[in-house]
Amino acid sequence: MGKQSKSNAKKEQRKLTQRRRAALEERLRAPRALQDCGAGFLQPALLRVGDLEISFERTLSKPDLAACFDILEDNMKEQYEVNPWGWDPKMKRAELANDEARFVLVRDNDRVVAFAHFRFELDDDDAPERAVLYVRELQVAEARRGSGIGRRVMGLLQLVGAKLELDCVLLTVFESNKGALAFYEAKLKYGLDRDDPSLFGREECYRLLSKSLPKPKPLGEAN
Repeated sequence: MGKQSKSNAKKEQRKLTQRRRAALEERLRAPRALQDCGAGFLQPALLRVGDLEISFERTLSKPDLAACFDILEDNMKEQYEVNPWGWDPKMKRAELANDEARFVLVRDNDRVVAFAHFRFELDDDDAPERAVLYVRELQVAEARRGSGIGRRVMGLLQLVGAKLELDCVLLTVFESNKGALAFYEAKLKYGLDRDDPSLFGREECYRLLSKSLPKPKPLGEAN
């Protein structure tokens, strides 16, 4: 292939990537605009776990942000410090305050005891191929672990993602966080995502996991 042919091929590839990105961004436009973050798709009974109440939020109040950060710091500071990323509290607070961030809050009366931070995103910045629900954090206060909160929250996020016709739920877990890996892989049946660095010969401190979401049945198809 000559230089001109290679140049033309690269231009066509860039155009294809741009068209794919535009189509995926259009799919994400409606989910990102939802004021209830998808909670309207869920049966009210699913928004309770025992005496705990679950809500979906577009933004965090200052008290809720502080409560979520405290749980995150208690659970994850040590994990970040033993990995190359390091612990950056300023960056973590900024992530929780980002305009694209969406949240599931679990409350015991008015006190936040668990939360999920998620976003409606492209699966890749450079060459996107999927519209995903990306779970950036799932954190449960130590006193409430083992009560089924994490499983319920992830189930709700999967339901929302499916209702919005997204391709998968995507998340990252530190390799050193054996408890979290066991939770996602053994209990929730998440698998290694096709974009995980290890599949391309790269060693990283994290594992990229995903679960595909069911596609809507064509009109007229029998149940």
